[in-house]
Amino acid sequence: MNPIIDRLHAQASATPEAMAFFTMGRPTTFAQLQRLVTQMAEQLQDQGVQPGHTVSLSVQNPFMLACLSLACMHRAAAVCVLPIGQPWPDSLSSQWLMADHPVQPPAYLGKVVALDAAWLTALATQPGQLPAQAFEGPHAICRLQQSSGSTGTPKSILLSVQTLHERALQRHAKLPVSGGIIVLFDQSTLPGMHAAWRPLYTGQPTHLCPDLKAMWQVLAQQPLAYVSGSPAQLADLARMGESLNARAARLEAVVTGGGPVREPLLHLLQQRLCAEVLVRYASSEVGTVAVADTATLLSAPKAAGRVVPGVVVEVVDAQDQPLPPGQEGQVRLRTPYMAHGYTQPQAEGFRDGWFYPGDLGVLDTTGLLHITGRADHVINLGGTKVNAQTVDDLLTSAPGVQEGLTTQAPDARGLPVMMCAVVPAPGFDMTAVRQHIEQALPPALHPRWIIEVAQIPRTASGKPDRAATAIDLLARLQAQGVGL
Repeated sequence: MNPIIDRLHAQASATPEAMAFFTMGRPTTFAQLQRLVTQMAEQLQDQGVQPGHTVSLSVQNPFMLACLSLACMHRAAAVCVLPIGQPWPDSLSSQWLMADHPVQPPAYLGKVVALDAAWLTALATQPGQLPAQAFEGPHAICRLQQSSGSTGTPKSILLSVQTLHERALQRHAKLPVSGGIIVLFDQSTLPGMHAAWRPLYTGQPTHLCPDLKAMWQVLAQQPLAYVSGSPAQLADLARMGESLNARAARLEAVVTGGGPVREPLLHLLQQRLCAEVLVRYASSEVGTVAVADTATLLSAPKAAGRVVPGVVVEVVDAQDQPLPPGQEGQVRLRTPYMAHGYTQPQAEGFRDGWFYPGDLGVLDTTGLLHITGRADHVINLGGTKVNAQTVDDLLTSAPGVQEGLTTQAPDARGLPVMMCAVVPAPGFDMTAVRQHIEQALPPALHPRWIIEVAQIPRTASGKPDRAATAIDLLARLQAQGVGL
């Protein structure tokens, strides 16, 4: 059983000269892709990669990364794609590391392969005829996915070959398929992985572009099915379009997730890219849970979306008892394509057939899900509590604020102190921002510090990184000789 590689062979057989990828404008056909992936699988076999091994990839070249990930699948080996520039995850156990740039692996890892000129020279001599290795069964692990880590230490999520195959079928059945796509998500994320796999499932190409300007060269000239990225990534793309005075030639949709799309960003995306904006509420552990289209975003701006068919969402109290519609509680999820858990047995999240993402929310009688915050983002200041998301929303609604993020850190007494980072927009005034916040919150919840920054730190998936933001704000205060 190897359904992902079976899709590659099927496309190469049915439409060998159709385009699978455009890399900086350079085309790769399905026949070329099939041969290159097979050659890479032969190279992996020669080097000793066996079925069931875990191969970690730290690869800067996006086309090589896409092909090498598929080559690992060809060998029925599990793959973990590491975000460039981030430390080795403590939760990851791997037999191999393959990299096209200098990487410091952990001491236990003895098999490190440099994807250098010598490796590429040897690759060219491979015959490209090796049959694909079957996975042991549908539940065999084929990918170790790092969680976003936006609230702390990332976890390694175990994903089977059947789970990812079914998610790919579900994902591409719900999204536009007529034409190519551009995806800003890194391939270390699942949306980035699905972008690399999309040609196998739709027969349509994925454009791999090195930067925002190159993306606009494609967007302004070619009709595409959709462009996808986090809200922050898409905001950067749209602002680049503003600076270039460019608009997308034709897009069927803009697809995003990982954070809210507020009204100013929605209007910017519609002006520069496409009128139809789709927001997905999803996680690596369970896949897509809910989708909000433009009409939903306009009528219920803070909604996560309508629950998709086949997914069960419940809002429960502290005793795991379901709450009636309209009441806030902890969200729990069940989907047909859930992950098999984490590599760390002690890691929480999966319980009694449910996944608890840590989100707080409300489910209304129409099936519309509202995410109100996270249980682990509640800030307790002397017994008065507020969810960080609430303060985020207040910051972003202040005039002259492009983005805001709330975090906390202990003061010298060990008591929590609220700190906020704000990215300025035209008309920014710090005094006005603080007045806006203090008018909306009781004195006990007024932030100790509101600090102007050029950008908010983000995880590989594009989510705001509260832990990294706290470290950044503390460093700024320390540099000014200010203590908490």
